[in-house]
Amino acid sequence: MGMKKKLNNEFVQQLKGSKRRFKAVIPVLRDAEGNLIDGYHRLASDPDWFGVILSWVKTDQDRALLKIACNFIRRNVPAKEKTDMLAELAKATGWKAKEISYQTGIPYSTVMKYLPDEFKDEGMQQLALRRRAEVKQPSKPKVDTRVYKPKETWEQRKAVMAPPVSKMDESVFLALNQRGVYPEAQKQVCIKYVVPDLWFELPDRALAVFLDGPVHEGREERDMANRELLAKRGVEVLEISYKAPTKEETETIVEKVMAALHERGLKF
Repeated sequence: MGMKKKLNNEFVQQLKGSKRRFKAVIPVLRDAEGNLIDGYHRLASDPDWFGVILSWVKTDQDRALLKIACNFIRRNVPAKEKTDMLAELAKATGWKAKEISYQTGIPYSTVMKYLPDEFKDEGMQQLALRRRAEVKQPSKPKVDTRVYKPKETWEQRKAVMAPPVSKMDESVFLALNQRGVYPEAQKQVCIKYVVPDLWFELPDRALAVFLDGPVHEGREERDMANRELLAKRGVEVLEISYKAPTKEETETIVEKVMAALHERGLKF
């Protein structure tokens, strides 16, 4: 099940020597059906290597996440194997790059480096296709008449690629999850980059929630203009201010969000 594993014979021999000296320390892992998930080299070195069956690993999503946890994050694996593991997870879940980064803890830039283009976020898909098309264009001896704009700083580019997530955003998102409420986090909407902190698809409209903390000070006019764009497109906007990402503030914000959802006919 899953991708075919290419074995490293040198590593297999090393495992044989290690087992003779230290016995079998790390078990082979199998899913609830007995399918091998982690330990191909260990079994190749000794077919009787002891193993563990993980009863909670039942779906393609479970298996893909476990492979990443055991290999991608734990040890250095070849680039192609990283690409295969991320592609397998994307196929099993339908997740794009940003969600894969959030769910696995792998940095967004690393996910974007190894994830196949068809699973990247829509804007980055188009960028990748455009860059490949530019490379294929034959060079022409023309005079360059383009007007160059100042080069973006890395901080500016990083802000576009992966909108920052504040401690309060994360705290409120997880607290809502514990109550059975699952909004989308950092959803990008509109032609401009407008990224609500929480996004709810309601029966008759969408609700965008913005958590305005200290980081928003000094950019109120820009935020107001962006939120007006959402309102013009029929999106309801809820703005909640806070002073610091404390437990008390988190609970206050969660109560306000839950009250807003109840007012709009949603029960949890």
